[in-house]
Amino acid sequence: MKNLRILSTFAISLFTAAVAFAAPPPAPNLEVMAWQGNATPMVESPYQYTTRVKNVGNQTAQNVSIVVEFPLTNTSPTRYILGKLSSVSASSGTCSTAGNKITCNVGNIANNQTKSVTFTFEQQVATTAAFMKTTAST
Repeated sequence: MKNLRILSTFAISLFTAAVAFAAPPPAPNLEVMAWQGNATPMVESPYQYTTRVKNVGNQTAQNVSIVVEFPLTNTSPTRYILGKLSSVSASSGTCSTAGNKITCNVGNIANNQTKSVTFTFEQQVATTAAFMKTTAST
């Protein structure tokens, strides 16, 4: 009887440890893909750009927000986007522009699916290299 009690306690301990250390399901994994658009734009010429975000995880990404950040002027005290931004749209959802950022709420992205943001941007003459940066979050 004593051996049975020890064996039973050992089995319960193993079950409890297995439950306590079970890994959570893999989370969505958002990846910003390569830009689509002109890599060497002429200044003061409008070009259309598309930035894409793909869910490379195996779970649906809920309430995804895509943010595109633009370069700022060096003027003081107020700084503006260094260029002309127009025609902003998302493959789904809504976009707004504030400061030097476009923020698009594109909803859910299923695993292995992509959402995109498209806009027209006209580079201006500047002494610093222009950049556009995309980030995505849930």
